Order: sequence, then structure tokens, then C-alpha cells
Amino acid sequence: MSFDPTPYLIELKKKSYLPVPARVAWFRDEYPIGSGWAVLTERTAGGYEAGFATYRATVIDPEGRPIATATKTEDKAGFADYEEKAETGSVGRALGLCGFGTLFALELDEGTDRIADSPIQRATVTEKAPPAAQPSVETPVRKNRSQIEDKYAEWLEKAARLGAVRKYPQEFQVFRTFDPSGAMPDRLKQMCQGLKDFVVNLEAERVTDAALPEDHDPFEKDE
Repeated sequence: MSFDPTPYLIELKKKSYLPVPARVAWFRDEYPIGSGWAVLTERTAGGYEAGFATYRATVIDPEGRPIATATKTEDKAGFADYEEKAETGSVGRALGLCGFGTLFALELDEGTDRIADSPIQRATVTEKAPPAAQPSVETPVRKNRSQIEDKYAEWLEKAARLGAVRKYPQEFQVFRTFDPSGAMPDRLKQMCQGLKDFVVNLEAERVTDAALPEDHDPFEKDE
């Protein structure tokens, strides 16, 4: 008898969602451990000292060939157990790419919910004619958020030009993997301010380095 995910669906913001443990159980029901199929995980960036973690999960077949790969990044500002959350999220996304928890839906909606993969939203049948299209009105709040997201992208590009990847790879990775479009307003403002300060420090370092002579020895005492 094949695995039935229906009893494990939960309601999340008016959408049905299949948690990661149920995805893993479904996967193992289809492919027992002895079958050779597996989900491999590895931390690709961060750690407890860095304050964030990025995990990659890969679904492989019995021949060791990768079937699906997905990543997930979390930080301590989002979860106290961000290391475990990142690993679990990457597993859920990888299994979703293989059809466990996503392909049985009539409609997928990415949305902004911070969960392991997209929730499903069932389509409803209606005989009513669709409402006439209304002109798009950009509210002040939406316009302000759009401006903040644009500014974040601008600062991120500037940090890259200032050598952030080489000088501070771990700090830059936190800002680079952050998704402004899916963040809560307070979190978005916090990350934007942090990135702005990061860029200001990089600019100050560049000015200091430019002021030093090429043959300057930082350990040589001034006469």
C-alpha cells in the first residue's frame, strides 16, 4: 500500500502544507534504506561561531547520481536552533523537487512564508465570471518596501565591489543569502541597516589603505 500524505497535511495561513518529517517518511516508504536511495546533507557555509548556517541536501539514486539538490540558510536572529532548521529546510526542499509534497498540488504558491518549501493551495471551482481587472494602486507601505529592497541590492553590489567576498566571506555570505522579498518588515529593516554599516566600514578601510604608502611597514615604529 502506497504512502498517503493526506493525514499529515497541516493548515498554515489557510494553505495545506506537508511537514518535512512526513516528506521523509513518504520518501522512505517509496525507497527503503536497503534500496540505495538516500538524502545526503552537508553544511556549505557558516556555523555556530558565524551565527548562521547554509546547508545543502542532495537526493541520490542507488548509483550515487544526484537527482535533486537544494539549499537552505538560517541565522540566529531567526531561530535559536538555526543550524538544525537550515538542515531540515534543505532536506524538505530537495524532497519537494523530487515530488514529495509538491507535485500532487493543483497550484503552487511561493508566497513569503518561511517554511521548508512552498505550501499548496487547492483551486476552487466557481461558475461566477471573474471580476474585472482593477488598476494597480501602489500603497505608501508597498512603495517604501520596494525602495528598501532596491537599496539593499545596491548596497550588496557595492559591498562586492569593495572586496567583501575576499575580506569578510562569512559576513558577506549572510547578507548575500538573505531574501529581502520574503522577510518581515522589522527583519528587513534590521538587515538593511546592518548591510549599510558593513558597506560604510568597507569604504573606511579602503580610504585608510589608500592613504598608506606602498612600502609602508605596519610593524615599523615611527622615528
